[in-house]
Amino acid sequence: MAIARVALPVAVDKIFDYWIPEGLAVTTGTLVRVDLAGRPLAGVVVDVGAASAAQSGSLVPLREVVSGLAPLPPDVLALAGFVAEYYQAPLGQV
Repeated sequence: MAIARVALPVAVDKIFDYWIPEGLAVTTGTLVRVDLAGRPLAGVVVDVGAASAAQSGSLVPLREVVSGLAPLPPDVLALAGFVAEYYQAPLGQV
């Protein structure tokens, strides 16, 4: 099971893990829609991996990939990471 680590626009300095359903093409920088605490949000995939620190039973799937938008390039993600660290802001809000 592939895991997407997603930065969401919430006031928590945390990256959230979601499992990637079959048929969704997800890479770093992809814009996705997810559910967080019962509300739909859009976020950016910052990493794709095979494992999660969360229990696998507690992970929920990505809802969809936002179509029509290209993934964010690595240099834009790196800039967002720098801004988040410099201003001590959550990556998802940057």
